[in-house]
Amino acid sequence: MPPITLNNRYKYNPDTDLLGTGGLGAVYKAYDVQQERYVAIKKFNAADSLRYSLKAEFQKSIHFSHGNLVRAYDFFSTNFTLPTGETHETQYGVMELIAGGDLAKYLKTKPPLPELLEVVKGILRGLAYLHTPDPNTDKGIVIHRDIKPANILIFRNNQGKPIPKITDFNIAKENTHTLSTVTVVGTPEYMSPEQILPNTYAANGKLLPNTDLWALGVLLCDHLLNKSTFGKRTSGLTPGEITHNVLNHPLPTTDIQNLSAPFNQIVAQCLVRNAQQRIQSAKELLAMIGRYENSEKKLL
Repeated sequence: MPPITLNNRYKYNPDTDLLGTGGLGAVYKAYDVQQERYVAIKKFNAADSLRYSLKAEFQKSIHFSHGNLVRAYDFFSTNFTLPTGETHETQYGVMELIAGGDLAKYLKTKPPLPELLEVVKGILRGLAYLHTPDPNTDKGIVIHRDIKPANILIFRNNQGKPIPKITDFNIAKENTHTLSTVTVVGTPEYMSPEQILPNTYAANGKLLPNTDLWALGVLLCDHLLNKSTFGKRTSGLTPGEITHNVLNHPLPTTDIQNLSAPFNQIVAQCLVRNAQQRIQSAKELLAMIGRYENSEKKLL
């Protein structure tokens, strides 16, 4: 197939530039002839889902600006009419191209713990940005609600340093207030207890930003203990079995305590089922890591 030019601006070849596919579309590498740079284009057929809109996702994220978030650049759509008279819409979102793969791929390389800690700090900085309202841009408090390895991409800078960048804001919840009404959405393996049973585990039935910290704790616990904390669908478990484990399976408290510092503290603070008793913010976690690093420097 010959190369395609979209919107008189973005060139790509559907046969050779495919980066990945998912249940909600495909992502391609493309060249932006106006800005003279490579970008990623997310393509979505609007008729494929009644619950998801790429336009809605990009409307949420196009004004975000932080080094630990994948930058959204542009959104447009095309329409054509079928012989039946139906109008078919295809939506396109243009975003920063991150060629280093996702966090799952990075963790498989078994990075040294000091490097992994820097990556965790980057994720926390991105979450702190999302969770903090900005009156200058009218950005409210944004709760991602689907933090998982596939939604954290790894960019390598000129020195080869891994920089994590949070992506995929399709179910992110933005609110001008601290609390957000709970809707049961997300990935079962990383869903917080309050996303599943808000009346039992949430703050007055409302979602706090620290629901994203539970997910961070799960993915770190899985990696550092080299086993799934609550089970996975890839191992044959159903979503219902996994969410039952999230609510009822004993947490590996002793194993977490035996992790290297400060990962033992990070995971222990994140994996607290009651949202009001869990560490409240990414900024608090960053401060805790900072205190640990300062104490280590004093010992040198």
